[in-house]
Amino acid sequence: MKDYLKLIRLPNLVCIVLVQLSMYYLVISPVANVAGVPVQKIFPESIFALLIIATVFTAAGGYVINDYFDVKIDEINHPIYHIVGKSVSKHTAMTLFIVLSAIGVVAGAAIGVYSYFVLEAPFMLASTYMIVFLILVGILWFYSSSYKRILVLGNLIASFLNALVPMLVVVYFNFFLAMKYGSSPDNLSFSRYLLMIVGLFSFCVFMWTFISEVADDFEEEKGDRELECHSFPIVWGHMISKAILFAAILFTNAACLHVVFRMLPYNPYPSIRYAACAVVIPSLGLCYLLAKSSARQDYHYVSLVSKVIMMLSVGYSILFYISY
Repeated sequence: MKDYLKLIRLPNLVCIVLVQLSMYYLVISPVANVAGVPVQKIFPESIFALLIIATVFTAAGGYVINDYFDVKIDEINHPIYHIVGKSVSKHTAMTLFIVLSAIGVVAGAAIGVYSYFVLEAPFMLASTYMIVFLILVGILWFYSSSYKRILVLGNLIASFLNALVPMLVVVYFNFFLAMKYGSSPDNLSFSRYLLMIVGLFSFCVFMWTFISEVADDFEEEKGDRELECHSFPIVWGHMISKAILFAAILFTNAACLHVVFRMLPYNPYPSIRYAACAVVIPSLGLCYLLAKSSARQDYHYVSLVSKVIMMLSVGYSILFYISY
C-alpha cells in the first residue's frame, strides 16, 4: 500500500484538494457573497465535490503513467527507490492508470450531464464539459510518453496542467453562472473579475511549477542524458539553465509585487507583509540554494522549496478571504 501511495503522489493530491477548496471557499465565495450571488445555488457543493474527484483521480492517473514511461530513467536515477518495474509491475501500473483515469473522466462527465439535464445547457456546450477530463487524460498520456522529453515544451505543459487546478474551479463556476442567470453585462463583468482573481493564483502556480520542473531537470539529468532527452541542463548547460531559473524567480516576484502594489488602495499592509514573508524572503533563500547547487540532492531541495513557495502563494487566499 505504501508503494501505491508513493506512486500516485499522495502529498501532491492533497495539495490539489487544498488549492481547489481554497479557490471555492476563500476566493469565489466571499466575492460572490459581496455581489449577492448565491454560490451554493449556482455551483452546489455536491457538484464541486465531483470536480475535485475528477481532478484528483485524473492527476493520480497522470502520476502513474508518468512513472510507467519513466521506468528506464528511474532505474538510472533512482535504482533503489523506483516503484514501477520493481515493487509494482508495469502491467499493474497500466491497469491502475486506466482505473484512476476512468474514475476521473466519469466524474467530470457527470458534471456535464448535470448541466444538460438540470441546467438545460445546450447539448454541444454540455458535451464539451463532459469530455474536458478525457482530453486532460490524453494530454497526460502524450506528455508522459513523449512531450516531457522535448526542450521547454515538457516544462510548459506540466506548468499549464498544474495551473489548471485552480482555474477549473472558476471556469466551471462561470459556466454554471451563465446557465443559471444568463450572460447579461453584469454577469459577464462579474465572471471576468472572478477569472482575473483566480487567474492570478494560477499564474503563481504556473511559474513556481515551471521553476520546480527545471530544477527537476537538473536532478534527473543523468537518466535523461542516457535516454537522450532534451532538458534544459542537457541542451543549454548548467550556467545558462541556472540563469533562466534566476530570471524566472525574479520575474515571478516582480509580478507578485506588482499585483500587491496595485491593491494598495484596498488593503495594503497585510498584503505587503504576506508577500514579503511568504514569497520574497523564501525566494531569496531559493536563489541562495540555487547558486550553491551542484549535486543532485541540492536541486531536489531547490525543487522542494519552489513547491513550498507555490503553496504559500496559494495560501494568500486565506488573507484574501479575511480582507475581502
